[in-house]
Amino acid sequence: MKKKIINNIIFFVLIVSFFLLSFVQNKNNNFLSLEVIFKNNEYQYIKVTEIYDKINMNVKTKQNLYSIKDINTRLLEDSIETLSYVKNAEVYLSLNKLTVLIQQEIPFIRTVVKGDTCFFTKDSVKLNLIEGEFSKVLFFIDDISLQSWEKTFHLANYVYNNEFLNSTISEVSYDPKYGYSLHSDLVDFKINIGTVNELDEKVERIKLFFTAISKDSRLNNDSILIKELNVIYEDQIICVN
Repeated sequence: MKKKIINNIIFFVLIVSFFLLSFVQNKNNNFLSLEVIFKNNEYQYIKVTEIYDKINMNVKTKQNLYSIKDINTRLLEDSIETLSYVKNAEVYLSLNKLTVLIQQEIPFIRTVVKGDTCFFTKDSVKLNLIEGEFSKVLFFIDDISLQSWEKTFHLANYVYNNEFLNSTISEVSYDPKYGYSLHSDLVDFKINIGTVNELDEKVERIKLFFTAISKDSRLNNDSILIKELNVIYEDQIICVN
């Protein structure tokens, strides 16, 4: 009886050991499929091949599968976030899948800094231009480093959200003495608005001017007989020849 009990215990220990060993082997040799997801399906500025290169550098692979062994999710996230236009990377492990969630940096304005043209995001993160890629964003012609980012952001955001300006204005220039001027591809003159204060009232005067001259015969010529429209002063529209 005693011998039978001992044999049963030994058998039980062997069975448990076998399952534990199998579990360890499966855990160490488990291979995962890979899923790369871009938030809001935005990846036009990211080189997707570079994402996969970073993953392959940090994760062991075999026959196009990814090994769960020794995956450091934080290290992989940091590695991917070093790539251009990657704002954030999150790595998740499940029983059979390695998921990489990526958020792209989005250009907010195009501008110049110390002679180099670049993009800035809403969070004032500087982004280099991508070869062959020019995002359709507002272009601040003059060196942005000489301007207030708070005022620049306010003006750009206002232009984007104003239907009239968004459809009309493509560029902005800045003069330390006279302030901001708006430029349109539709006309040859600039529109001087001065500061970014009272924008609603200034835009109404600009719209009034365009409405008043919309039927003017001068619009049928190659150029309009003014060089600047000035709405800096309250309740005034000044045309400069």
